[in-house]
Amino acid sequence: MLSVAVVASCDSSMCPECPATYLGLGLVVRGSGSAGVLAGVSVTFSGPQTGAMSCEPNQGAVLCTWPGPVPVTPGTYSLAVMASDVTPMTISATVTIDPDPQCGCTSATLTPSDVTLDPM
Repeated sequence: MLSVAVVASCDSSMCPECPATYLGLGLVVRGSGSAGVLAGVSVTFSGPQTGAMSCEPNQGAVLCTWPGPVPVTPGTYSLAVMASDVTPMTISATVTIDPDPQCGCTSATLTPSDVTLDPM
């Protein structure tokens, strides 16, 4: 299973520069059955923010990541997931932001972070 959460933590005496919150925020898209790695995957989202994720093949699936220019805002989102030769799907997902108590860095999580599309 692919992991898409990035957690920034540190020793309180040496806090590094925090990574951008959006860096670990993503959705893994798979094809059901023997579909293999899907082609032409796209994910758009609407909710507190709107935009389109960037999707690239990654370890037998497709990883779609949050676009850097769009602020990561917690809340409930509608994600429209599409790919070639599969049935499109719209899901409800939640973005949460968690601060690191020692450094103040934040990480973001998308739940669910994995979706499987069925062939047409």
